[in-house]
Amino acid sequence: MLRLRRLCQDDHDFQEQCLRMRDFFVSCGYYLEILDDAWNRVSKISRTDALIPRPEKSSQRTKLVMTYHLHNLVARKIVLNNLSILQADPDACKGF
Repeated sequence: MLRLRRLCQDDHDFQEQCLRMRDFFVSCGYYLEILDDAWNRVSKISRTDALIPRPEKSSQRTKLVMTYHLHNLVARKIVLNNLSILQADPDACKGF
């Protein structure tokens, strides 16, 4: 909904588009309370403030990039559960 705040110049248009977006996500199975909470939070932000770019965070986190496949979710879980072991290993830590 923050993207809608940035795109809509008029407050009336923003409210109308948020309603459409909320109804769409509710029809997809999202919880109405979560969507309404997001709508309320974004409504408090002015369009001017929403257009201000956020400073990028520098991250030293290790990134594991894989193509999406249902079986990769299991691999991701295994790597995350054993990350400390992989980082402690002198050979494996070069990749992590």
